[in-house]
Order: sequence, then structure tokens, then C-alpha cells
Amino acid sequence: MRTQLAHWCVKECEVQGTKIDRVPDLYKAFLHAERYRNWWSFVTIQEIGRLVEPEINKNGFRQYQVRIGEYLPPQWPMISRLMRHLGDALKEGKLTPEKWFIAFEEIHPFGDGNGRVGAIIANLLEGNKDDKLKLSWEIHSFQ
Repeated sequence: MRTQLAHWCVKECEVQGTKIDRVPDLYKAFLHAERYRNWWSFVTIQEIGRLVEPEINKNGFRQYQVRIGEYLPPQWPMISRLMRHLGDALKEGKLTPEKWFIAFEEIHPFGDGNGRVGAIIANLLEGNKDDKLKLSWEIHSFQ
């Protein structure tokens, strides 16, 4: 077990208000994302979301409307198209990790776990190692 990664998973679940029993899923999702870091795709991102929240995201991207406070993310029928564009931009290196994270959060493709999925991918895009992993709320400060 990678202790620093495990500690990051605990802290990320805490800041997201996620139950501690989700930590092993987040850890597993991070390891999966690491293995596929050079093959970012629509499908890979869905797989990471399923690993982060296996029950809620078992069918992939959300298929219902959500509201985050006053913010209303795009309607669910648009998610696949928006995520394909975001995935293409990611593969082509057109976005900084911070800009990718912000766009991902605005799309809010999953029923739950968007902050955790976004934090995993943004950290890997930034090249952060276990001892330098940033929590989702810190990602906006990437330089």
C-alpha cells in the first residue's frame, strides 16, 4: 500500500464530505487512472467514475438533471458530447490541469464523485507524486 496516496484519499473524502468507506474505492480509482494516464479517453474517465462510486456511477455518466447549489450543470443528454470534446482536448494537450478540472466540474458528468474523479485526473495531468497530491479545493492554485 502507498501510504501517502492512502492519506490523500482519506483527506479528499473528508473535504468532499464523503463517507470514509469510499476511501478504498478512491484509492483503486487512482491506481487505475495511473495505469491509463497516457490513454485518456471518454471510456477511461467513465471507468474512473465507476470505480470512485461503483453504485451511483455504475451506468457511466449521469442520466438525470442535477443542481449544485444555485448552479445547474448541462442537461444530461449533452454530457456525452461535452465529455468527448473535453477528452479530445485532454489528449491533445489543449488544457492545463486546472482548466480541465474546472471544465469537468462545470459539466458535472457523474451522479456523484465528480470532485474526486477530477482531482485524480488533474493531479496526474500535473505530474504530482504521492507526496505532492493536491486536494480538489487546492487544484485552482496549480501554477
